[in-house]
Amino acid sequence: SCDDIDECSEIDCGSGGTCNHEIGEETDGRYTCECAVGYEGGGVQTACRDIDECAGISCGPTGTCSHAEGETKAGQYTCNCDTGYAGGINTACVDIDECALDDSPCHERSKCTNFIGSFQCACDQDWGDPNDAIGSVDAVPGTNCSQCPSGHGWAKVNEGGREWSACIPPQAGQC
Repeated sequence: SCDDIDECSEIDCGSGGTCNHEIGEETDGRYTCECAVGYEGGGVQTACRDIDECAGISCGPTGTCSHAEGETKAGQYTCNCDTGYAGGINTACVDIDECALDDSPCHERSKCTNFIGSFQCACDQDWGDPNDAIGSVDAVPGTNCSQCPSGHGWAKVNEGGREWSACIPPQAGQC
């Protein structure tokens, strides 16, 4: 009598693959790889490989696609978006209109202007933001508006593409 050769004893069917052979198989070296959900390929003497759910997917100009190894939900991917954009599972990145949010980032006495990937706040006339006077690039102008003190002027400032409202202290010798 002959012993059955286990063709799967030294076979790697790849990630997500399981090797099977039929007992009594008469063709030497014949085995089959069966792929788990989320993997493709397999079959007679063919290893399995992860399905790339991101192949051919565009997450928009600011997004990157990612998928889990062996993703079990066919076609599921995630769009990871830059700040100012929203996306997610099977959803491309789109601009967030911060000005349309229920919880606006701007002060109630300011005007919010949406930009692609960003927004800008500008305090109303005769209102200024103390953060603007500091000149901090980290502070968002127009988020902390307060009425200009008596005797102060008011001006719109545009510097380096940023526009904001500022309270201007009186000049020395002026009332």
